[in-house]
Amino acid sequence: MDADGSPEVVVVQSNARLGANLAIYDETGLVAATPNIGRSNRLLTPRGATDLDGDGLIELAYIDRPNLAKTLMIWRFESGELRFVSELAGYTNHRIGERDIAGGIRTCNGMPEMIVAGADWAQLVAMTFDGKGFVAKTIGQDTSRPAFAIVMTCDD
Repeated sequence: MDADGSPEVVVVQSNARLGANLAIYDETGLVAATPNIGRSNRLLTPRGATDLDGDGLIELAYIDRPNLAKTLMIWRFESGELRFVSELAGYTNHRIGERDIAGGIRTCNGMPEMIVAGADWAQLVAMTFDGKGFVAKTIGQDTSRPAFAIVMTCDD
């Protein structure tokens, strides 16, 4: 996350009263965390961590409440803190009852893309973020787990 040569881990934490958040830990403990999503029994599903916009800093992406809010969130790790960057409603990566999270971040043709589904699960989307806004490109209507797996290999 901070290019210091030591590994960090990004985890989803849960609080019985305040709900989930995304946190970064290193060998000394908690480094930074997003705010909790405000309620127990609510899910956030990570997309991944990479430099999404080419500015040299790492952004974390996740879907806030993929079954309710269906909002793609971007946070930047800068100066030891996670800072909110942007959000976009209308995207998801998980359905109630599923045991896994679909998609992630892939890099095809040198540009990181977040692979998500439209909120209604009618399209598979490759989403880019340039630091100012999002660009969504529909890459298919098949939103099955095998379709997500194929798209993650850049074979779409």
